[in-house]
Amino acid sequence: MSRRSRLLAAAGLIALLAVAGGAERVGGRGGLPNLDAAPAVLRTLAAALVLFTLSGYAATRSMLPARLRRDLALFVLPVGAVLSALALTLLGFLAVPFPLALAVVLLAGGITALLTRRRLGPEPAAATPEARHALVGAAIAGAVVVAIAVTPLFRADSFATVTGNNGDAHLAAGAAVFLQHAYPSGTDPSLPVDRMPGAWRSKYPIYYSLAAVSSLSGLDPPEAFVALGALLVVLTGLGFFLLARHMLTASLEASLLAMAMVGLAEHTLHLALEPFYNQLWGTLALPFTLLAAWLYLAEPGRGTLALMVPFLLVGSLAYPLLAPFTLAYIALTAVVIWRRRAPGEAPGWLSALRLPRSKGWLALGAALAAVAVPIAVVLSLAAADKVVAGVRAALPGGDLGPWSGEALGFLPLSRAVGVSVLPVLSPVLLGAAIFALARRPRELTLPLAATTGGLLAAAAYMRLRTGGELFVFKALGFGGVMVLGLAGVGLVEAARSAWRPASVVASAALGLVLVVVVLGARGEVADTAPHLTRQLTDLRGWSDELPAGASVRVDIEAVGKQQWAWYMLADRPVTASAPLLGFFPYAPKGRKADYLIVDRTAGRPADAKGRALKSNRDYVLYRMRSDVPGPEVASRRMIDPFVYGDLFRPGSGL
Repeated sequence: MSRRSRLLAAAGLIALLAVAGGAERVGGRGGLPNLDAAPAVLRTLAAALVLFTLSGYAATRSMLPARLRRDLALFVLPVGAVLSALALTLLGFLAVPFPLALAVVLLAGGITALLTRRRLGPEPAAATPEARHALVGAAIAGAVVVAIAVTPLFRADSFATVTGNNGDAHLAAGAAVFLQHAYPSGTDPSLPVDRMPGAWRSKYPIYYSLAAVSSLSGLDPPEAFVALGALLVVLTGLGFFLLARHMLTASLEASLLAMAMVGLAEHTLHLALEPFYNQLWGTLALPFTLLAAWLYLAEPGRGTLALMVPFLLVGSLAYPLLAPFTLAYIALTAVVIWRRRAPGEAPGWLSALRLPRSKGWLALGAALAAVAVPIAVVLSLAAADKVVAGVRAALPGGDLGPWSGEALGFLPLSRAVGVSVLPVLSPVLLGAAIFALARRPRELTLPLAATTGGLLAAAAYMRLRTGGELFVFKALGFGGVMVLGLAGVGLVEAARSAWRPASVVASAALGLVLVVVVLGARGEVADTAPHLTRQLTDLRGWSDELPAGASVRVDIEAVGKQQWAWYMLADRPVTASAPLLGFFPYAPKGRKADYLIVDRTAGRPADAKGRALKSNRDYVLYRMRSDVPGPEVASRRMIDPFVYGDLFRPGSGL
């Protein structure tokens, strides 16, 4: 069988398995898909592809070293994703209105792309048959992953909305809305989330990205959330494809399998669908940071450094607790490369960074650095605060309260590596990952093994502590995706062993792992339902019909849907008799208001006056009695538990 035939067969197998795993889960009423969300999904994907392509093409052509240029097209989207996020953050802190900032990023990206194409012409290395096969294979795998990831939106009871159960979701959508309308460090009580959450002071770039994609698509951030998350999952898998292909010099088939296994793994999909948006961006940045850091340290130059820094910065800001592991990888790689150099040979990490000779470029670079560096430092300090807090909690005797969650539970290793359907395969994947590393030079694989092992060891250590479920979820999630990417390479290479018995066993294991991974993906999408329901979105329409300035007490059960109710009532002062406290901003605790909304199952509340004014399947709106005692503490501004001054606001209940 020719190389091309093998590629097409592998891609077809992945597509067949994925469709078999998810096709019947798409069905809506009568077994037919509910396609209400399809236009929003397509608009979101189109907007993201346009933004990332325009933002990434020129930079990718300029940064990529010769050894990577055959896969130029595959680097454009991830590079554009991080650069557009950073550019919008910079313009936001420079007080450029968001619509103008987005237009500037798109226009600048388009102009530089055209100029770069005219100056450099087509990339010859990207026009080879092998490069085309890689592009086609990655596109097929990516399309399959997106199709599976968005299937929860096509259920009978769903639409273009946020799925899952994570309470972060309303904050994520609200942060994007906030950045569309307000200065990044400011406050605007008229918005669903009135400021950037105190715990997310380093995460501006990834929320500017959500804001940009939703704006460009003409959708609200909740409508764009799942489709953008699906694309980020694809880019994560693409990162492991490129790491396997260029760092591990794996075959095209092995690299594609690594991409497919990462993209279809139940935990990776879980990050997009639950959703864990911050961790998803950290996971996306991880393989690109490792690959780019190795390239820079092995082949120092302005281009490889420029490729590394954006991914390292975005990954560290999006998920600060990942930064110690990526920085340790960089340090260990530097030590290994330093030790292998010839006597008297300099590594060239600084000398290779020759400044451009043009005075115009020097002036432009100096001006950009004068503005960007202080902003990067401020955001990095915010990330460092999170790292310090995490390290203190992780040390013996540290307070794990903020990092615990009984409802979350401890993430099993089998789920982290995508085989919870058949957990006995976990050691098989670990063995395949070790096999892939053992076949490479030590100076290449030692830092990778140490990073992967460090993440798994951190999860194991936290598993022994009382609490710390969030720590385990994060560390094992990052470590698990590393195992998956490496195992994909190891399984293919073991199946090609010259020793026939080993080849037969490895081929059988490979087929079984693929089936189990797809079954895990099937279970993940089947168990995913809307978080922001149609009934919750009805509250926005109810609010529009109330008198201007009227306040509302939200007596909905203190879980995530209560937060979405506050989100939908952003144009009104709100209060709650039992607000959801803890990690998230919440409404002032109080009893008195003009109206109240309750769960339908709770029955008519004692403070209600007259009959119900509005109702749907889940909620009922009443006018409140005027003689209800207590002060009027309803406010459009939420109380942020991570902002010190908010803890002592009147009516906060603290």
